[in-house]
Amino acid sequence: MGPSPLTPYFQGIVQSLLTVTRREDARESRLRTAAYETLNEVVRCSTDETIPMVLQLAPIIRMELHKTLEEQKLSSDEREKQNELQGLLCGCLQVIIQKLAASADATKYAFMQYADQIMNLFLRVFPC
Repeated sequence: MGPSPLTPYFQGIVQSLLTVTRREDARESRLRTAAYETLNEVVRCSTDETIPMVLQLAPIIRMELHKTLEEQKLSSDEREKQNELQGLLCGCLQVIIQKLAASADATKYAFMQYADQIMNLFLRVFPC
């Protein structure tokens, strides 16, 4: 299979989707969910050429999940939205892990530096 026609635009697409997830108006609509679902599909369909960019995405999503776990004293409505966001972030990390697991050994080893941190975050999310 040849290179994807989206490869030159991969980084821009990912950055734009991440920007959408952080918009204030995305919290009150399905926009944030749609942006994360689209990000997951972009990662799933990525080629070997974009694996380094997928690897760079892992700590960004990990930090976003970490931030949601640090927030305290939320109202029940805010807590529900936070739980939804945590689910979206966990799903995104899962897609990244699956994509990187299918890649070259060097990439797998580079990703392993985040494995313990990600597992700890997953364990912190489960009780929520």
